[in-house]
Amino acid sequence: MEAYQKGLISRYGSLDPSDGGYSERFSVSAHHILHHDNWQLKTSLYVVHSRLTLWNDFSHYLNDPINGDQEQQDETRTTFGGTSAYQRHDTFLHRATDTTFGVQGRWDSIYIDRRHTRQRRVLPDCPDSSVPTGQYVCNADSVSQGNVGLFGQNITHWTPWLRTVVGLRGDYYGGSDHSLVSGYRGKVHQWLFQPKGSLIFGPWYKTEFYISAGQGYHSNDIRAVLGTVPTDGIANGAIATPFMTRATSEELGVRTNIIPKLNLQAAFFRIDFSSELTYDADEGVNDAGAPSRREGFELSGQYHPLPWLELNADIASTHARYFTGNPGLYGLPGLYVANAPNFIGSFGLLADHPSGFFGGVQFRWLGSYPLIEDNSLRSHGYKEVNLDVGYHITKYLQVQASIYNLTNTHASASQYAYDYRLTPTSPVETGSTYHPLEPRSARFSVTVNF
Repeated sequence: MEAYQKGLISRYGSLDPSDGGYSERFSVSAHHILHHDNWQLKTSLYVVHSRLTLWNDFSHYLNDPINGDQEQQDETRTTFGGTSAYQRHDTFLHRATDTTFGVQGRWDSIYIDRRHTRQRRVLPDCPDSSVPTGQYVCNADSVSQGNVGLFGQNITHWTPWLRTVVGLRGDYYGGSDHSLVSGYRGKVHQWLFQPKGSLIFGPWYKTEFYISAGQGYHSNDIRAVLGTVPTDGIANGAIATPFMTRATSEELGVRTNIIPKLNLQAAFFRIDFSSELTYDADEGVNDAGAPSRREGFELSGQYHPLPWLELNADIASTHARYFTGNPGLYGLPGLYVANAPNFIGSFGLLADHPSGFFGGVQFRWLGSYPLIEDNSLRSHGYKEVNLDVGYHITKYLQVQASIYNLTNTHASASQYAYDYRLTPTSPVETGSTYHPLEPRSARFSVTVNF
């Protein structure tokens, strides 16, 4: 941001034009359904192979005043996975009930590394590494990890105005990491059970209410869990990083169609993470952090004044804070969750006229959010309008024109806080690095369906 404000680069320019990336992805999937009068068995399998290389310069001349701080991040990943779920409909004590049992699995084989570069040329040393290697690589790991989950769910209609949804899921996560730099080898595994349940009341006058609670999880980088890359863990490895981080949530909501042609939904929620997954501005990766809590509400509605016309709106407001009395223990200067917006909104109009014309207009609104945990630096968010207009020439052929950022808003699509040195002789500053919202642009397409 400072470089743009000082006129060193244009709004869409870069201090290092060699930054960029390369990616490729191949996938194959198969699906099978077996069914009878009151049951069905759904099975899906997939294989995905992907490669990703990114060249980024987050802090310019902070760590290397001679060559700059550009780094190359590489990942090659092959994933095998699948899901099989058996579902049946029965009557129990004259009550309709639906029961599902299933298994889900996934296995990942990953090579990942990080290198110090200058204009995409790999340099031998890593000035920001805790252990300089001199091996033309900062860290390189061969990772294997797998997950198996068993789950069950039951929906029972106890009365015309009361039904319950109860579920239980058990996940096993295990994996190994081999550091190709230090030679370290490690293994880790963890079980986690997650109960879930809902009470749904209604409908009364086309309105129903529900109360839900449950647990889930997100997984953390196995290198941080094992300490292979110490800076990737909680407080640079000072606190043990869990392999699976538990999330506990509660929700109270209402859904109604009491007003003709209008669907409305409202929900109030709270979710606690035993470890917040945060963005590491130094290395451009996600790290495990302190416990956190989010509280807020969501409102959405869809209005159909005509069969071919829809007006819709979705808004959400969230209060996100770290849930600890000692943020300094986790290396945090405050309790604000960085890059957690307090408001998100979307308002749109969709049309699909019988004459063949279709399209829509959408207004998107991302509210402000803190960039630093003490709230000393914030992003203003952005507002954007997108427009689509199309025509069905035949049942199988259509044309469409799309205009993005119709009002040509100058804003930041994403923004992060960094410590940086803008030039080799500049003082160290703390400021924001941003990716600009793309200028007004258009896309024309022709779609043929077979």
